[in-house]
Amino acid sequence: SQVHSLAGDLERSRNHESELKREVEILKEQLRQARADAERTLRRAVQDGQRREAALAASVSQASAERDQHRTELVRTRAVLATRDSELAAVHSQLRRQRARLDEQELHLQQEAFVRAQDPHSKPEPAPAPACASLTSKT
Repeated sequence: SQVHSLAGDLERSRNHESELKREVEILKEQLRQARADAERTLRRAVQDGQRREAALAASVSQASAERDQHRTELVRTRAVLATRDSELAAVHSQLRRQRARLDEQELHLQQEAFVRAQDPHSKPEPAPAPACASLTSKT
């Protein structure tokens, strides 16, 4: 009966071992599935990161191109303004020269009028043309 009991213990032990082996196989399969899921999740995360990085790089590139375009426009605008400032300075200079010439002509006319007024034998001449008339003539 002891042999019988030992045989029963051995059978139970084998069944238990077999059950433990099945549990180990199930756990191994679950571990394999978990690893596969983790790898898929990691691949997706890496791909998402790469897409975000590419989008950011494109955005930075576009912003850089826009900044360069604005700088180019600014340089062009500064050049146009410098040219216009130079042209304006030339016009102002020409205007100052014309004013000086008008002042000289006016003074000369006043001096002539004064001399004529002092000379009793001279007859009065017609009044000179207004000074602004000489502004319209090209010199």
